[in-house]
Amino acid sequence: MIQRVWSRPEPESILPFLDDETSDLAKQFVRVPRNKDKTDLSLNEIMERADMQRFIAWAPLYWDIVGRIEAEKKTGKTTVNRIAIMEQVVMTMLNKTRFSGRLRCFMSFMKALCAKGQHVIIVADRLFPLILMYYI
Repeated sequence: MIQRVWSRPEPESILPFLDDETSDLAKQFVRVPRNKDKTDLSLNEIMERADMQRFIAWAPLYWDIVGRIEAEKKTGKTTVNRIAIMEQVVMTMLNKTRFSGRLRCFMSFMKALCAKGQHVIIVADRLFPLILMYYI
């Protein structure tokens, strides 16, 4: 329980550093064309696509994760352990790829907080950002 004498922490938003690489990736992420019969995408498909674009903006290595998940599905497996694939790709590829502006900004923010001796709670509604922040 939090004592009443302590104040509730205020959330802080961090603006990313400018980065040409991620802005180019965002431009390559084209809009989904509609079918000829004018049927719309389902809400789950729209959300999944928006999540993918956000994750690629954070770390372009998300393309590797998507590729490995699709490869696992093509082998005929009924269940694919997405979390294990995410962890494996992030562990092996994170230090081999160039950091995006968002990651560089986040890392400098975390280093400044650690130097001050402050603690941080990272909240995300999807697993990929949490896995990424854990391994950073």
